[in-house]
Amino acid sequence: MYRLKEGHINSQSLFRILVILVVSNIFLGTPGAMVEEGATAGWILLLFAGAIAGAGIFILIKLLKKFPGKNFIEIAETLWGRPGAVFTALSFGILAVYTAIISLREFAETMLTTVLPRTPISVVTFFFVAAMLLGAYKGLEVIGRTSILLLPFVIGGIFTILFLAGNYISLNNLFPLLGTGLGELAYHAPGRSSIFIEIILVSLIVSNISDIENIPRATWKAFGVSLTVFIVVEIFYISIFRVATSEKLYVPLFQMARIIYMGRFIQRIEAIFIFIWFFTGALKLTLALYAGATALSRGFRIPIYQPLLFPLGLLTFSLSFVPPDIITAVRIDMLYLREYGAIPAWGLPLALLATSFIRKKGGGRPEKSQPD
Repeated sequence: MYRLKEGHINSQSLFRILVILVVSNIFLGTPGAMVEEGATAGWILLLFAGAIAGAGIFILIKLLKKFPGKNFIEIAETLWGRPGAVFTALSFGILAVYTAIISLREFAETMLTTVLPRTPISVVTFFFVAAMLLGAYKGLEVIGRTSILLLPFVIGGIFTILFLAGNYISLNNLFPLLGTGLGELAYHAPGRSSIFIEIILVSLIVSNISDIENIPRATWKAFGVSLTVFIVVEIFYISIFRVATSEKLYVPLFQMARIIYMGRFIQRIEAIFIFIWFFTGALKLTLALYAGATALSRGFRIPIYQPLLFPLGLLTFSLSFVPPDIITAVRIDMLYLREYGAIPAWGLPLALLATSFIRKKGGGRPEKSQPD
């Protein structure tokens, strides 16, 4: 049957895609949420959440190694049959589309509040949706090439902001070191491990990666880089703005960029970084839409995923207007997606891995990939 080419990427492109997906959360309300729950220990809360996410990633990679060459939904069908495959596809698809809806509103509101205050939000949202529809339609290979170009600007832009804002740091703002206490940090860590759930994308596109033997290394490398960047940004964020202010800021990196002042002729440089904001948001949305459409097409055995893009894109566009403002959108993100998203993200791989041990399945050689 005719099938539009999805394309293939290598493990290096996978690494870049995963880093951009996770690091993009820094541009939104995640750093502020860490401060709300951990106070001066927001960066330690990230360490705790990272440890739990690391355990989830370990289970995910263990599962993929037992079924080399098979994606998440194929593994579910092998272990749980067709109903299990449909359930897994729906869980993955709903999670991806929900992520796209909330992220679309957050990125659109960020653009409005920073540089386009008089522009209707529908116009900004339309351009984001158009970009993610085009990128998702072109397929994974184009997305991978875009990530190669974008990642140096994302990482470079973040650390440039931190370096130029470094003269406002006060290390006294990091004390008391344990913030709200170890008990509170341990309580919030499982939910906040969902900051890293975008990494489960690897389980969906594993059959589109040319060098599958390098998937574990690329995944762990992406996780380590993302966690490091997150912690560094959080430390700078708290030490510059203090806890009382940090809890109220919803675009932390932009606020750091705004305070940069390098003399009379170098100021308001945050305008330069808006382009990074836009393209990072567009790529994150593209991957979320692609993941949702691909998961549903594979779960329901639809030969091509592209026909699902427009209805899912329209759904994303429409539902992104449900939150009345940026504060509500960030709250929904933190209270639901970043609180309970870890349950399906880490729970499904654990359940599948346990089933594979019980039924003594897995461990075979990878199947030969079919040409697109």
